[in-house]
Amino acid sequence: MSEAPLLAARFGGVLTLTMNNPLARNALTQAMGVGLIDALAAASRDETVSAVVLAGQPPAFCAGQDWAVLRALTPGNVADWVHALGRLYDAIRAFPKPMVAAIGGAAAGAGFQMALCCDRRVASPGARLIQPEVRAGLASIMGPTLIRLYAGQGAAQRLALACEALDATTGQHLGLIDEVVPEDALLPRARAAALAMAEPDQTAFRLTKAWLRHISEPAFREAIEGGMAAQAEAVASGAIRRALG
Repeated sequence: MSEAPLLAARFGGVLTLTMNNPLARNALTQAMGVGLIDALAAASRDETVSAVVLAGQPPAFCAGQDWAVLRALTPGNVADWVHALGRLYDAIRAFPKPMVAAIGGAAAGAGFQMALCCDRRVASPGARLIQPEVRAGLASIMGPTLIRLYAGQGAAQRLALACEALDATTGQHLGLIDEVVPEDALLPRARAAALAMAEPDQTAFRLTKAWLRHISEPAFREAIEGGMAAQAEAVASGAIRRALG
């Protein structure tokens, strides 16, 4: 198996980007985040790429932030960490072409948030949506901000404060998942959904997507700034050390 943090494969006009850290359930590393930003920038310029599917190597989509990164956080570097996550989410939100998350297994924390930044979310029955920051000693700021766009305040509190894991059916009922399909149909269906969005006039698509992003941009920016202050306090308190050991 390749040790590259991100795998890329083409299926016609659809570029599939697969997070590749399966032993840690595709936990997000710095290399993976940088790779995703670079790959999306290249895909936005490539006229042969019509759409992108974001996936994870089985058995998960992405289990959230890598614990080694969390344990290394200090009051001196926490702001850079929050900004780096913001740049990753920005790259997904600002991608001008259709982008679909194919969620198999856990989508937790940063993984869940990346999926929420995509245009659509297709999941297998084994998908789980989790917002576990509080249990890891972190403040949950960006997650609730994005969850509220689709499912409202009640679901945001359910996920961020109770850290409840939602199954795929419940996630679909709340509007956090668009489709649930059999596991063996996950990637084909995600690619088909991406291509379906790429069929109309792409100038109109790009302009509409940019407007939808504009509508939610103030809350997104506020979450980044609020996240810097909140995570700095959480790190200084030793909450992560107490939670993760």
